[in-house]
Amino acid sequence: MVAMLIAAVLAVAPRPVRTPWPQPEQRAALPCPDRGRDWIEVYIIQQMQDLHIAGLTACIVVGDEVVWTFAHGYQQLFPERLATDSTLFMMASISKTFTGTAVLQLWEDGLIDLYARVNDYLTTLQVENPVHPSPDISIWNLVTHTSSLRDNWTVMMELYTWGADSPIPLGEYLFDYFDPSGEYYDRKQNFYDYPPGAYWNYCNEAYALMGYLVEEVTGSPFDEYCNQNLFEPMGMYETSWFLADLDTTRIAMPYQWTGSRWQPYGHYGYPDYPAGQLRTSSGQLAQLLIAFLNDGWVNGYQLLDSATVAEATTLQCPGLNSSMGLTWFKSQAGSHTVWGHGGGDLGVSTQFGFCPSEGTGVVVLTNSDAGLWSIFVQLFDYAAELTGCPEQGPQPGDCCSIAVTPNPMAHMGWILVGMPEAGSASVAVYDLAGRVVMQVLEETPLPIGASSLALDSGDLPPGVYVVVLRTAYGSKASRFIRTADTR
Repeated sequence: MVAMLIAAVLAVAPRPVRTPWPQPEQRAALPCPDRGRDWIEVYIIQQMQDLHIAGLTACIVVGDEVVWTFAHGYQQLFPERLATDSTLFMMASISKTFTGTAVLQLWEDGLIDLYARVNDYLTTLQVENPVHPSPDISIWNLVTHTSSLRDNWTVMMELYTWGADSPIPLGEYLFDYFDPSGEYYDRKQNFYDYPPGAYWNYCNEAYALMGYLVEEVTGSPFDEYCNQNLFEPMGMYETSWFLADLDTTRIAMPYQWTGSRWQPYGHYGYPDYPAGQLRTSSGQLAQLLIAFLNDGWVNGYQLLDSATVAEATTLQCPGLNSSMGLTWFKSQAGSHTVWGHGGGDLGVSTQFGFCPSEGTGVVVLTNSDAGLWSIFVQLFDYAAELTGCPEQGPQPGDCCSIAVTPNPMAHMGWILVGMPEAGSASVAVYDLAGRVVMQVLEETPLPIGASSLALDSGDLPPGVYVVVLRTAYGSKASRFIRTADTR
């Protein structure tokens, strides 16, 4: 869940029905930095003091192992427990990377078509935007936040359960949220007034629906699927979506800084849990970064195929969002090009990501509301220092890019090409059998920067296609969907 959005909603929404368990306000001071520490530890501790972060744990991945760990501050203030490398933190929206990975596994296994209607895989529940029932919402729309589904924070905040997991089953909640007969259904607040694929808007409930999709396709509860196919194979043995499955004395208490003291929120849960409720430690979370840094392999287990990892870290809809992959977001952390995800909830702020060109990854978890970006960036600088990798911007081979917009498209669209330097390029469209079905551009000089090429897909039958850019700096590919022509 997104902390800034929650804060904005709390400012205007009615007070939640349930409130945090009453606990006394507590005052504590963080230890001062030790001058004998390495510079990165001194920096983090100073940031914790300046930003009023109660407890923090972090780690750095290089290649296929965790090479540096750090913990400071408090897991809990009363009774006092210091944060350690093994402290369990709530992930907030980092959780979505596991939900997205589960869906990608089903895609690899041929159990779903990522570009098909989500309703094709649901039974009692059918989800459509009542304002724009056409086109249908695809699974790809859910993964890329282009579904036109909307977070109704009035409902979502009222359903926080304080001190325990939510008693409402995932499927029951989603039926009440998305079905016109449901208790929480609201055609204006639960949906945007534009069709699927038209705009990008971050949506937690889309990821909750993805968790339910896993249940419907596999016949297994979402948390059990994750235990068997994600957590246990990766060696994440103290990781769970639910408080009931963990020792709560090992979980960091979420805190709010009141201006003079840290006030505990208490632990909590919510029914749309695949969007943000996962809890684990920094070292366990780092296993997912290791998998994505190593073509899907971690702990001797192939989590995903290398082609799927490559697709997940390919920009999916740059015309709508310039950083969106499949669940993962591309960003510039200082001089480092990073794929990652952040998270924020009540008393929680988290950030993790990996830099493919440098072979490094960073995890930062806290039990406070403060932002972490400066710490995150400095940790990538420190990782570069550990590996001897020079700090520099992206190289030409990393910068050529291609994308299609709109995606899906009914007839006319655009191919967006990015060139790191002026040079010759060719662009072709392939079907899924690997046949060239359209040569958009022969070897032609293109200028540095962005270029737009018109794409008339009117002669192509509806389906999934791949557009491929070839340059002197390498090749890039992007999928797009050709829908039925509605002209």
